[in-house]
Amino acid sequence: MKYSRQILKSILIAFMVLFFFSVFAFFYISNMDNVLEYETKNYLSEISEESKIAINSKLKSNLNELESISKFLEIEDNFNLEKTLKILESYNKNSNYNNIGMILPNGKGYAKGIFGTDFSDRDYFKLAIKGTANISKPLIDKDTGKLTKTYAVPLYNNGKIVAVIAADYDVEFVSEFLSISTFNGESFSLICDSNGEIIIPSYHKNSNSNITNLSQVNFKKAFTFKNMKISDKGVVEAKESGKEIYMAYTSLGINDWFIISIVPKIVVSKKLNNLMMITIIGWIILSFLFLGVILYILYSKAKSQKTIEKIAYTDLVTGYSNWRKFESDAINLLKKASQNDKHAMVTFDIDKFKAINDIYGHKKGNLILKDIADTLNNMTHDNETFARVSSDNFNILLKYNTKEDIVNTIKKIIISNDFVNLSFGIYEIKDKNLSISAYSDRASLAKLSIKNNRDINFAFFNDKLRDKLLLEDKIEKEMEYALENNQFIMYLQPKYNIKSDKFCGSEALVRWQYTEKEFIYPSDFIPIFEKNGFITKIDMYILEQACKEIRTLFDKGILPLPISVNFSRVDFLKKDFITKIVNICDKYKIPYSLIEIEITESSMFGDTDTLFDVSRRLQDIGFIISMDDFGSGYSSVNMLKNIPLNVIKLDRGFFIDDKNIDKSQIVIKSIVSLIKQLGIRVVAEGIETKSQVEMLREANCDIIQGYYFSKPLPVKEFEKLVYKI
Repeated sequence: MKYSRQILKSILIAFMVLFFFSVFAFFYISNMDNVLEYETKNYLSEISEESKIAINSKLKSNLNELESISKFLEIEDNFNLEKTLKILESYNKNSNYNNIGMILPNGKGYAKGIFGTDFSDRDYFKLAIKGTANISKPLIDKDTGKLTKTYAVPLYNNGKIVAVIAADYDVEFVSEFLSISTFNGESFSLICDSNGEIIIPSYHKNSNSNITNLSQVNFKKAFTFKNMKISDKGVVEAKESGKEIYMAYTSLGINDWFIISIVPKIVVSKKLNNLMMITIIGWIILSFLFLGVILYILYSKAKSQKTIEKIAYTDLVTGYSNWRKFESDAINLLKKASQNDKHAMVTFDIDKFKAINDIYGHKKGNLILKDIADTLNNMTHDNETFARVSSDNFNILLKYNTKEDIVNTIKKIIISNDFVNLSFGIYEIKDKNLSISAYSDRASLAKLSIKNNRDINFAFFNDKLRDKLLLEDKIEKEMEYALENNQFIMYLQPKYNIKSDKFCGSEALVRWQYTEKEFIYPSDFIPIFEKNGFITKIDMYILEQACKEIRTLFDKGILPLPISVNFSRVDFLKKDFITKIVNICDKYKIPYSLIEIEITESSMFGDTDTLFDVSRRLQDIGFIISMDDFGSGYSSVNMLKNIPLNVIKLDRGFFIDDKNIDKSQIVIKSIVSLIKQLGIRVVAEGIETKSQVEMLREANCDIIQGYYFSKPLPVKEFEKLVYKI
């Protein structure tokens, strides 16, 4: 369900992105018209400007050339018409002008083929004779009848204007510049004056030859030719012969002339349509690509999610649900259940499964687990679920009507798996506000109450177990407060050397003085602390109390005996374990050899490399390393040669078998002898009778700890007994 929501959310996001992308594309396309119009106007202005520069350059170049000729002729002292005409004629042969001549102040012109023609009516003559070099409008040549432009400059002699030098130039050269076409050959240019009169027309296909003045064009906005005089350049929209056009104008800077560049608006519209089509097609392609990528990502994600779920929710040994999947399924089943539906949490494990693995191997052990899981799969219904939650532990959420239904189901499981012994715990779910873990813990507590009892296979969670849970809850709630307020008290149990008949050390034990008269037993709180990790704080606290006691004895001038302190497996696996121990000992200036670090035999199994390494490092810097409860589990004598140990404490289980005293004595003698040969001291703990002491004396065991010599004592009582103070 959660994953389906994620897919739906991803699809929704994808479509939202597409929607916003579409909106962006729409506004982009809508804005393209304005952008393209703006770019077109700019482009037209640029074309006009470039044409202006090219034409200006050519016109001024020609005019400058003529002025240079005038300057050359000015050098002559006395003006001589005939001589001057000869010089002009020689220039004419080597220039691009059609004809170069001279006009006298009376307006009579002289040049090749021209003798006395009157030019006094020409504006260019009137300006030049007054001292202004200029270029005429296109005029019909009086002699040739061709359309020409005339360049006119004054000719000076002795500081006075004595004539005008004039040169004709065909208009075609300007048309060459105007014929440069853009917009796929659809635009054209012409030259007009500030009154709109066309000076040099365009011969382009889109040009209207009937228009001689731009005033004949309908401008869209209020536009007058005064605008041209004011602004020098600009772009306007107009309508000519029913066609909408863009018209750019730029001042040439000569004779009040302007170059005009024109492009039909439809050309721009076609370009816009093409761009819009390309944009739309591109958007569609991108949309499909985007959708394709999204769908591929969703497909890959779905595939990966299934793989992850399979890994996350599947027990690799059985192929069925693991704890995480079981917890999820159980929550959903209980939510869907009606008020009248009854469910029970059943947990069970295989008795001595570790021994099965050790004897037959893990492969065989896994096959047994798979067979049990197959049995559960065949027995459970749609409104029930099961899982292997760890090692050989299984959980079942079982629907039932009566307790007998639960018992019958358990019996079926036992019969189907009669090759192993199973222990079951049952918790009838009545409070649906608790977690699945809480139900499982209650069922596990019931199971532990009959664990390894061959006569009983199952137990229901009851009031006694409930009280135990309440005590556990109470302990967890108050443990921090108890530590802060020194409710944990160190007791010391003496160790006695039966060879020297002297006390030789002690073991530090913890007691919880809950109130002035009430104690909480270590058997009640130590397992809880080991489970929740609080044991590490208690261990370090007791170590510090032991160091304080040793320091106190030193300060009193008494030579202290070593104190052994218990540490859990959790302590040994912490990276700063050695640092903490050393810091506490150094704080009280205690020799490391006076601290004996105890770890239980069962803790030595598992991550042995780390445990051995830490033990060896502690041993190397001077601490005494001791194994507690030797013989209480699956002890391996072979392992002793590898463990860095100074002391081994024999478990009391060796000494309580009164029926086989002779055999026990043989075993004890052999073990003590073997351990001593390895250079390890032996301590027998839990000794309560004189007969046990004598047996150990015969077995050559040196040190004894137990109630026979002394129970664990408060520090002051211990000092009185051992140090006589």
